[in-house]
Amino acid sequence: MAELGDVLTVTPALRSLREGLPQAQISILMPPGSASILRGLATIDRILVFDKFRFDHPLEALAPRQLAYGAGLYQRLQEECFDAVVIMHH
Repeated sequence: MAELGDVLTVTPALRSLREGLPQAQISILMPPGSASILRGLATIDRILVFDKFRFDHPLEALAPRQLAYGAGLYQRLQEECFDAVVIMHH
């Protein structure tokens, strides 16, 4: 969910998740530029920020610093031990 339209279209789904699972801890993964849009929204508990645009160019994505950045996200997600993941992207 990178663009404003993506954020707006996912908010009803987040509201439904919160209503259906009021005790759930709901986290959302977003790029830095969009994260501030949902800050403070009652339907989510935490925003995980990841700059997916760093991987837009295939050759640059294979640079060691990019791979380390991606591996950091992978490790962070593994440590979280999420029960479920919902992908809300086309």
